[in-house]
Amino acid sequence: MSNILSLTLTLLLFVSLLPFCHPARFVVNRTKIFYCYASKGDHVPKDLRYINQLCVKPYENCISYVQFDGERYNYYRGCNHKRFCKMAWRVGVNQMISCEQCDYEFCNASGG
Repeated sequence: MSNILSLTLTLLLFVSLLPFCHPARFVVNRTKIFYCYASKGDHVPKDLRYINQLCVKPYENCISYVQFDGERYNYYRGCNHKRFCKMAWRVGVNQMISCEQCDYEFCNASGG
């Protein structure tokens, strides 16, 4: 009788601890890899010469920003830190006239 009681208590203890020992519970930060269209250079139109670039969520977003050097507009697009635009405005990147980010897949595929 005592063997059955001890076995029952052991099984109850084991079953009650199962939810706490699940391996997915210990995964703190799950990253997601996604594509972002990228282009950069002097006087590159924002809808031409794209290449796919891999970004990693939650740390990166698709960023597009425009600089004007007095003669022409320079477009830069691609992966960058999710706080890039905020920091760029704060430190005053030279002649930056716009900076936008989007945080979902293929967000800048249409040139926006």
